[in-house]
Amino acid sequence: MLAKENGASLSTVDPATAGQNGVAAFATTHWSMVLTAQGDSPEADKALEKLCRTYWWPIYGFVRRQGHSPEEAQDLTQGFFAFLLERKGLDTVAPDKGLLRSFFLASVKNFLANARRGYSITRNIVGEPDRPSQAQIAQELGMTENAVRQAFHRLRRRYGDLLRDEIAETVAKPAEIEDELRHFIAVLQNKG
Repeated sequence: MLAKENGASLSTVDPATAGQNGVAAFATTHWSMVLTAQGDSPEADKALEKLCRTYWWPIYGFVRRQGHSPEEAQDLTQGFFAFLLERKGLDTVAPDKGLLRSFFLASVKNFLANARRGYSITRNIVGEPDRPSQAQIAQELGMTENAVRQAFHRLRRRYGDLLRDEIAETVAKPAEIEDELRHFIAVLQNKG
């Protein structure tokens, strides 16, 4: 069965943003809509919702082309928009700073890189050779494998974020976080 997002099948491309070969293309956006979305009003909320709907498919398509499964791509795309909205990322864009699609591409690339680093943190830290498979966990909890996979994905990301936050409290400069994190992981691997 195909997953659905806003009533549309995830295996299809929104025809309004489809480019060559049926690949979702980044639409041209009117700056008036972007600037309206930066406000704090019902109109801003509507403009923000429209921007997210307009860019959801192109972002999802980009994430899929990075090698993620449909379920992972959907989760990562939703996570990207949640992160963007939480951090009020659109408040930093302006017509004189370049194209909105360039902002979105750079932002999603950074988001995916951070997500990959988060996954690598929980590679071996919690690796237990005799732990049950996700299929076994799904059966035991009465869930689908996909639901368990998504729960693990969210847990790994949250764990990585929390660990990175804790390490940030122990270093003098933010630039030292990644080095300290690598050292922490190496110590844990050597203890096992």
